[in-house]
Amino acid sequence: MSADEQPQSPGENLALALIGLVALILLVASPWLVDRSGPDPYYKGPLIYPQLVLAIIVVAALRPAIQAIRHPTGIRGIDLMPRRSLGVFALMCAFPVMIAAIGLAPACLLAMALGLITARQSWQRSLIIAIAGAAVLWLLFKGLLDIWFPQPWLLDMVRG
Repeated sequence: MSADEQPQSPGENLALALIGLVALILLVASPWLVDRSGPDPYYKGPLIYPQLVLAIIVVAALRPAIQAIRHPTGIRGIDLMPRRSLGVFALMCAFPVMIAAIGLAPACLLAMALGLITARQSWQRSLIIAIAGAAVLWLLFKGLLDIWFPQPWLLDMVRG
């Protein structure tokens, strides 16, 4: 743990564990929730991106879930408003809308930077990680896998 990280409260651990559980349920149900009738192979289809994101969320929620299970007595002193966890969850919900509005790379950069700042990382570290993360995701999904993403509607409105 770095000097600027703070331990998570029991309420945050429980909230993150619940978010991970929801992500696990969505991951298991995703083949039935996403239309896969197109001609694209799996690695270019509409299912791979949400499955990757959901899998990352499930893995990230393992540690808070284990801590919530190990220290169930800490739940008595639960923080009823785990703001950081709820802030990151709100960003996750807004992320698909941001991709549609401003495009993949800017949405990744914005979501990662805001998520890291919400998680109390310094803005300098958040910006560097967000730029690197957005570049890796863009190269992976657009450059390497050639996955189709919709044209950002906000840019279409600006262009006229």
